[in-house]
Amino acid sequence: MGHRLSKQNEKNHQLPARKGSLKPENGSKYVDCTNHNYFEPLDDEELHRLQAQHFLLRLIQHGNFNVPLKKTLSLGNTKVLDVGCGSGTWILDMATDYPQSSFTGLDMSTLFPTQIRPVNVSFIQQNVLEGLAASDNTFDFIHQRFLSGSFTTSQWEKIVIPELTRVVKHEGWIELVENDAMLENVGTVGKRLCDGLIQVFQKRNMDGMIAKRLPSILESTNMYSEISKVETEVPLGKWAGDIGLLALKDMTAFFSAIKHQMVEEMQISFSEFDGLLAEFTQEVEEFKTIRRIHCIYAKKSHVA
Repeated sequence: MGHRLSKQNEKNHQLPARKGSLKPENGSKYVDCTNHNYFEPLDDEELHRLQAQHFLLRLIQHGNFNVPLKKTLSLGNTKVLDVGCGSGTWILDMATDYPQSSFTGLDMSTLFPTQIRPVNVSFIQQNVLEGLAASDNTFDFIHQRFLSGSFTTSQWEKIVIPELTRVVKHEGWIELVENDAMLENVGTVGKRLCDGLIQVFQKRNMDGMIAKRLPSILESTNMYSEISKVETEVPLGKWAGDIGLLALKDMTAFFSAIKHQMVEEMQISFSEFDGLLAEFTQEVEEFKTIRRIHCIYAKKSHVA
């Protein structure tokens, strides 16, 4: 079936568990399991950042998703999978909004709630890189967000997208949300930090700008009849009001979370890095720095 790429500006299936744990390193905890690349810490501070990030993104994008499934989700009997669910904030939010549909959160760590949760929610510990233990054409909607720091380019192409495509139903939808590692409208300090971040990605054979390639990767499967993209500019700094302040807080918290990786690639001291981060918070006001978020969503063809 043919493919078309449209661009817009602004705008209880149980899976067997796969084990992973958290190991302490540099005062923070990181995922400790085979076959993974995730380089961000998973401590309480990072979890709080991710939770705040969820609600910021929901505010900026006017909702939790872009796929045209609001009515379908409300009617119920819709199976939703969130890959890389973390602490489960997106899943829990969605399950509250759509109590008649079922939601499964999947992550290689066990940060999600294990006892108190809505009846229409289940969480599974599993690594998508090991393959999803689900039948073909299982889910109506698959959601995945901010995992550019989890997969190499080859893994995106050969494992992740093929697996998501396999387990989503025909005429079902997948939605991928990623942001660019390279900020826009930056000064010398912002450029230096972004260059360091790109180096962190490249050292691990990852692409910090993978969002720009995802539509073509989806298209190469020959399994999607519709591929759409929404780009959102997120302002950083008080020049953009409360949203800008929240977004800047998230950005600086992210840089701080990967400080050890950044100083290694930038070949500077921790105190120098802290100084750059302080300068960055002032520089964004002058240059009106933004971060670009890409939401790519696609409908699987009726037949293969």
